[in-house]
Amino acid sequence: MPRILVVDDENGVRQSFNMVLKDDYHVLLAGTGQEAMDIFKKNSVDLILLDILLPDINGLELLEKFVETDPNTEIIIINDSNQMDLSIAGMELGAFDDFLIPLDLDALARRIREAVIGK
Repeated sequence: MPRILVVDDENGVRQSFNMVLKDDYHVLLAGTGQEAMDIFKKNSVDLILLDILLPDINGLELLEKFVETDPNTEIIIINDSNQMDLSIAGMELGAFDDFLIPLDLDALARRIREAVIGK
């Protein structure tokens, strides 16, 4: 079963992703950038859903660390529409895709499948 790491500082968002994804994927949850890196280093991860605005680390810095650690792991940025410059920068750093809040869950589910199947 493919593994997805969900990185978001809001517990409700993490739990929502877990509920939507758990039937098809093994879901790992992280509330901080440090927690995400710890999980990422200890587990093989196929895809990361990354909230670009985290309290303990700049999301772009975290994205760079993920790419440096394993460039084969796909990353989808989850971003507030007021932060388009961060999405663009994330794509330039190697993110697979970005999605703006509010999320189109059907489109996101398709992109997750494409990212995981394409591996």
